[in-house]
Amino acid sequence: MSNTFLRMNSLNIFNKNKTVLALAPMDGVLDYNMREVLTQILGIDFCVSEFLRVTNTLYPDKVFYEVSPELKTQGINLNNVPVFFQLLGSDSEMIYKNAQRAISLGAKVIDLNFGCPAKVVNNHNGGAALLKSPNEIYKIINKLKVSLPSNITISAKMRLGYETPNHSVDIAKGMNDAGIDWITVHCRTKLNGYKPPAFWEWIPKIKRGINVPIIVNGDIFTLNDYIECKKITENQNFMIGRGALYNPFIFHEIRNYENTGIIEQLEPEILFTQLKKMIFNFYLKALENENSQYAISRTKQWLKFTLSSNKVCKYFLPIFETIKIINSSDEFKSKLDLF
Repeated sequence: MSNTFLRMNSLNIFNKNKTVLALAPMDGVLDYNMREVLTQILGIDFCVSEFLRVTNTLYPDKVFYEVSPELKTQGINLNNVPVFFQLLGSDSEMIYKNAQRAISLGAKVIDLNFGCPAKVVNNHNGGAALLKSPNEIYKIINKLKVSLPSNITISAKMRLGYETPNHSVDIAKGMNDAGIDWITVHCRTKLNGYKPPAFWEWIPKIKRGINVPIIVNGDIFTLNDYIECKKITENQNFMIGRGALYNPFIFHEIRNYENTGIIEQLEPEILFTQLKKMIFNFYLKALENENSQYAISRTKQWLKFTLSSNKVCKYFLPIFETIKIINSSDEFKSKLDLF
C-alpha cells in the first residue's frame, strides 16, 4: 500500500458524511496496551500515540517503537485501527529530524502536541507553553510541511490558549496558514487544566477562520455530553480521552445514536460488568507485554479512573479498596478475578 494512498485515506476520514471519533492521547495512561483493549470496541476511527518529547536528540529506533509499537505494522494496530504518531517540542529542526525517523519506521501521520499542560513540559517551552508564541507554532508546522514528503499528513492538537481563549482563533488560523491538515482543539486553556467546564462555544468561532477539519476534545463523558457538544460546536469530529476510560462503550453508543437517532446508554450494572471484564483483560495483556509491576500499577490507575464516574463508582470502589495495596502479581490477579 503506497504512502500516497495512506495519506489520502487518513484525510478521507473527514470526507465521509459521518461522525469521526478518535481516541485521545493521554500520556502515561493510553499506551499501546490500553489502545489495543479499547479499540476492540467498534467505533473508533483512529488513535494518537502518547507524545515523544523532542529536545536536542534524534532518538534511536527503539524509542519510537516504545512509544508506538504499531509502527512495526505501518501504524495500524491489531484491531485494524490507525495509530498516528505524536511529537512534542519547540525545536523545529529536531522535530523535523525525529518526524523523518518516525516516517521511516512506518508513521503516515505526524501529530504535533501544542496542548500538554504539564509543568515539566511547559517549563521547557513545550506543549501548551507554545500557545504564547504562535510564530513558533507556525514555524514548526511549516518546517514539516515544506520539508517532509508531500504524502505525509501533519495534524496538531492545541488548547484554546495559555491564559485566555482570546487568541484561539488567531492561533488556529496560523496553523491553517502554515499548512496543517487538521486541528484537534481541547476546549480549555492551559490554566484551566482539566477543570470543568470545557468551553465548546469557541469551536464555531475557530471554524470560521480556517478551512481544515476541526476535532473537538474535552468533557465528553456520556452520550448526552456528545449530543450537547455537537449542538454547541456545530461539528462532527470528536476526540475522547477520559470518557473512554469511564465508559469504553461510548463510541458504540454514539454510533448507534447517529444511525438510529435513539438515545441508548448501558445501564450502570451492565456497564460495570462489561468494564470489569475489559479491565481484567487489560491486566492480562499488560502482564504479557510488560513487567508485573507495570501491569499492576496501570490496572490500578484505570480502576482509580472509574471512581470519578457517577455511573460505576459505587461498584468499583470495593474492588479498588481491596487491591490498591497489593503488589504481588498472583495475589492481584486472584483478587481482581474474584469480583
